[in-house]
Amino acid sequence: MKKCWLNGKTVLITGASGGIGFSIAKLLIEKYDCFILGIARNEQRFISAIKTLTKQENFRYFTFDVNDSAGWDNFLKTIDNENIKIDILINNAGFMLPFTQFENYTEQEIDDIISTNFTSVVKTTKLILPYIKKSNTPAIINLSSSAGLCAVMGESLYCATKY
Repeated sequence: MKKCWLNGKTVLITGASGGIGFSIAKLLIEKYDCFILGIARNEQRFISAIKTLTKQENFRYFTFDVNDSAGWDNFLKTIDNENIKIDILINNAGFMLPFTQFENYTEQEIDDIISTNFTSVVKTTKLILPYIKKSNTPAIINLSSSAGLCAVMGESLYCATKY
């Protein structure tokens, strides 16, 4: 294991049940022996993904939507009750709507993508910041998308919210 400031850190990752979020978790566990707190909506995806880890004990998951206040309340109670320290927050959760022209999106779809891809990042950071500030090596990483720099036709909302 390469010596690095990441070694042994506790990392909170949203959108951690698959894709980029889980890939980051796997890298941090296997290369830097990090402990991952993963948040996502789909427990079955978590269970399947965890089976691929060499150190399954370094990954703990919490199943709730990043927009769910009650989910965050329960998560923070667990963190407080178990005295878990968080060193790094990785805001990764996000989703893309089906390709279509902007005028075809419903108000609910607009609200959902803005809430998940943008507002949840702000709220999550605000909630977790007091925990991160206690770390000797705090870090907050917000994942965006190159689609914000080079728009994709049919994905105007995704491009705007992940910029």
